[in-house]
Amino acid sequence: MSDLNSVNDETLVAFLDGELSDEQTTHIERLLESDGTLGNRLETLKATWNLLGELPEEAPNPQLAQSTMEMVALSEVNRPVGWLPWLQRHRWLIGGCLCFAALLIGAGVGRTATALFTGQLLSDLPTIAEYRSLQHIDSIEWLEKLATLEDLPAAVGDSVPKVIGDGVIPEDFRDRRKWVRELQEIDKGRLDNNREQFGRDANKERLREISVAIQSAADGTELLATARAYSALLDAVGSRESQRIQSESDLQLRFATVEQRVVRMLTARYASEMTPADKAAMLEWLDWLQWDGENFDVFQSSNDPDQLVFQELLYRDADESLITNVHTDELIRNDERLSTRARRLLSTIDDQQQLRAAIGFWVFSVISPQSDALEPVSFERLRAQFDKLRQEDRDLLELMPEDKARRELTRQLGVAEPMLNNTP
Repeated sequence: MSDLNSVNDETLVAFLDGELSDEQTTHIERLLESDGTLGNRLETLKATWNLLGELPEEAPNPQLAQSTMEMVALSEVNRPVGWLPWLQRHRWLIGGCLCFAALLIGAGVGRTATALFTGQLLSDLPTIAEYRSLQHIDSIEWLEKLATLEDLPAAVGDSVPKVIGDGVIPEDFRDRRKWVRELQEIDKGRLDNNREQFGRDANKERLREISVAIQSAADGTELLATARAYSALLDAVGSRESQRIQSESDLQLRFATVEQRVVRMLTARYASEMTPADKAAMLEWLDWLQWDGENFDVFQSSNDPDQLVFQELLYRDADESLITNVHTDELIRNDERLSTRARRLLSTIDDQQQLRAAIGFWVFSVISPQSDALEPVSFERLRAQFDKLRQEDRDLLELMPEDKARRELTRQLGVAEPMLNNTP
């Protein structure tokens, strides 16, 4: 207790401003960890400053000096006997002196509280600047586990929260003041908004501990990038799903849920980023489906067989659909079709319905009129390719609708070998 009492307010302000020696700083940090009394003193001083800031400023009374001088002059003419009458006659003078003394004391407390508040703000600056990302992290262990999910940043892309300033918070408090002053106005507004939210957060101490752990970690930059990406993922899935994920206390189960979300997001993103080779493979798979002997009549009687495949994948279960698990497995496991990356994305989706939906979106991406799955090819090139085929392959092409025959010839021009001989 004697150690705590020996720490005065000036020492605390110097500590928050980073003006103490390393030995003194370490000493106070140990005191803060062992007893909450110092923290209570800091909060009291801060509350005092807030109260002072809310009091209206009063203009000085111009008659105060004149009335005081008149009283002093009167006292010289008619000097009373005893101290009680003197106090009664000079009560206004004494009152004025007491008020002046109170103002001086208040100014000193206000100055100390101002420095204290500034010091606390600068101390919390790394946490405040990254508040949007750190608010979702409930332990450093969870953040480190998330960092093992290498595909997380790629899944959210550029939707991560924007960093404030350059995102690099200086260690020295003086440099931090300069860093804040040099922020652009929009970043100052974002920082102030983060400060207000952080001030209302009931988990401030936890966030401070996580922030310190990140700053001291050798891979702190990667951990921050992971926290930002995780924040973007929770924003993307919506508040209800976000709460469900965050409420899971078992980190392994929570991690599995996030991992599946990442895979689904990557799969959806790949629909718009698919390589020409994988688009050609998807078209080839569509042709294989539609020429399958079991469902041949159904697809050929459809006005839009490709659209039918899309609807079957999205709206029907595998055991009731024309497109069964056998068909989807053929797309995933046949290493002569999709690229390794595409097959890996699909093979990591555990839920069968989600897998069918992902394949359905890939189908839509290649059959959409805006799709550039294959480059337009002139009739002369298609005819030349047709003439190179074996007679049985030509006969099969002539049985196809014109758009499918054109698509097959175009695909052949983009792969090493014709695949018609593999069509059932």
